[in-house]
This record gives sequence, C-alpha cells and structure tokens, in this order.
Amino acid sequence: MEGAHRWTTALQSKFLNPKIGSVVDRFYEWLGAQPEFNVFFSSQDTVERVKKLQKAYWADFFNGEIDQRYIDWAVHIGNLHAQRDIPNLIYFAAMLRFQLLFTEELMARAHDRIL
Repeated sequence: MEGAHRWTTALQSKFLNPKIGSVVDRFYEWLGAQPEFNVFFSSQDTVERVKKLQKAYWADFFNGEIDQRYIDWAVHIGNLHAQRDIPNLIYFAAMLRFQLLFTEELMARAHDRIL
C-alpha cells in the first residue's frame, strides 16, 4: 500500500499541482454565481485572500503528507468554517465541485496523452 500511495501522490503532484491556480479560479467563478456567495464573502479583497489560502491548501493536500501539522491546520480551517456558520451542505457542495474540477483536469491530461 505504501508504494501505491507514493505513486498516487507523485501523480497528483505532477499533474494537478500546476493546475491548482486555474482550478481555484474556476471554482470561484462557479461559487460567485451561487446565491449564498454574498452571505459569506463581503468584498473582493476577502475573495482574493481566501483564494490564496485555497491554493495553498490544495498544494499541501496534494503533497500527500498527513502529519500532525496537516491535521492541526485542517481542524483550524474546520473551526473557521463553523465560526462563520457555513452549513455542511455548502461545504460538501464545494468539495464536490473541487473534485469535479480536478477530475476534469486529470481526464483532459489522459485525453491528451491518448491522442
């Protein structure tokens, strides 16, 4: 299992890390069209700050190291979402959207390699 994890992490890092910026930008384009957007984002400065944090999160996530630092950071982010009363449904919808966007990138990569 250890070898498979390293291979998967290397694959994600190699192919997805360069796409993080565009995926986050596409996510916020989608998010901006959602009715709840203005409830949680009061200014463009806030959006830009959160986008920067989101990019750092995904780079760390695709690094594949689940250590105490990563766990502490994830708990901190979860607490921030809870303090802002972001409903679980919105959080899960956002994570699903990211999954779809990253999957699109992997599929595009696979398609390019086949052709």
